[in-house]
Amino acid sequence: MLKKKGGAHSIAHGSDLLATCVLHPEFDASQTKACLHAIRKCVLVEYPYIDEEDERLIQVMEALIKKGTKDIELRNWIADLEVELHLPHERYRIEWNVKRFCYSLYITLLQHREFSASRQAILDKYQQNN
Repeated sequence: MLKKKGGAHSIAHGSDLLATCVLHPEFDASQTKACLHAIRKCVLVEYPYIDEEDERLIQVMEALIKKGTKDIELRNWIADLEVELHLPHERYRIEWNVKRFCYSLYITLLQHREFSASRQAILDKYQQNN
């Protein structure tokens, strides 16, 4: 923590740590849901991403895919990634983060042909919000 900046870079550095943990040989796949929940909490924050936090979170998603996360599990998680706040300024910032994260995730998933349902869930989310 920095006195003037609070948790500056906490999402980025936390993502690096989580990705490393997921890739560890002792990682238990039963912890995948907890990892996805942690990512969700990092995406649905009220301050806009300005330091490529979305890209750092994608490292965790890549690690989870390497460890066997299935397309259907990721698709369901993406479909449930909803902004729940109703105050316009808070909602806008969070929606910005969701868009940035989903865009980065979509680009990453293009490298994983077996994740077509997850890519479609991202496209559906964009069409729903436009």
